[in-house]
Amino acid sequence: MKQSLFWRFAIIFIAIGLSIGSIYMFSLRYGIDLQGGTSLLYELDLSKYEGSGDTADLAQRVVNVLKLRVDPLQQKNLIWRVIGNKRIQIQMPLADAKTRDAREKFNATLEDLRKSSLRQSEILSAVARPAGPDRDAAITELAPLGTPRHDLLVKLADAHAARESALTEAKKFPSAMAYPDDLIKTLAHTKGT
Repeated sequence: MKQSLFWRFAIIFIAIGLSIGSIYMFSLRYGIDLQGGTSLLYELDLSKYEGSGDTADLAQRVVNVLKLRVDPLQQKNLIWRVIGNKRIQIQMPLADAKTRDAREKFNATLEDLRKSSLRQSEILSAVARPAGPDRDAAITELAPLGTPRHDLLVKLADAHAARESALTEAKKFPSAMAYPDDLIKTLAHTKGT
């Protein structure tokens, strides 16, 4: 009797030890009740569906389709419930700390990218200004002085000014056949800008 009691306690302690060890080796995924999260409640509009079939299992069929679309591998720890015949409850636990940190890093990187990118309208607005301190200030506002981007914007502004002056000069002539050679060269050189 003592020997069988010893083995029973040994099996219980081994099971407890394995349970505690597995908790430390594999992280637990807490549910909405322990970790917090979001609970969504949707109600199906059956007014358009009434005469065309049985609505008793319609909510369950919708849940099955949504499960396949939203979480096909069932890895997101979502809880799907049908309440009554026309309500669906979806519970989503809060993301773990590692996922939240990754999301914050992603959002910060995206914001940095958004700040460093230039919109075409901003570039055209700065480049279209007449040469002078106003245009230089607008270009410097887009790209700091001495950076490669600033130099490119200055070159673009100069090319744009040359193109505009060539187009203004071209309007003075009745046809393209009467353009002087230097104007033709200028127009051909600035055609892509």
